[in-house]
Amino acid sequence: MLLATDEHVLSRMIAVEIVCEEDPSAIDAGALEEIREALLADDWAAAVAGWIEATGVRVDVYPDEPVVATESMSADRAAFDIRLSRLLRT
Repeated sequence: MLLATDEHVLSRMIAVEIVCEEDPSAIDAGALEEIREALLADDWAAAVAGWIEATGVRVDVYPDEPVVATESMSADRAAFDIRLSRLLRT
């Protein structure tokens, strides 16, 4: 279990403790390069997101909440749901 004071520290911890320990041969070359660049640029969120996409491993920092992936909440789906939302109904 990892504990952090905020989401930025948590992203950094996940990047260092989990992402950096991944076997490079298990990740597609293009994705690997993007992850490496994000790590070297201290872009922890991009590194973790790239690793999640490349490995399919989901990081659940809130065990009581569902993990939503890009596939289940696309921009088109969000736009559709927003238009049907209670807030936008007249």
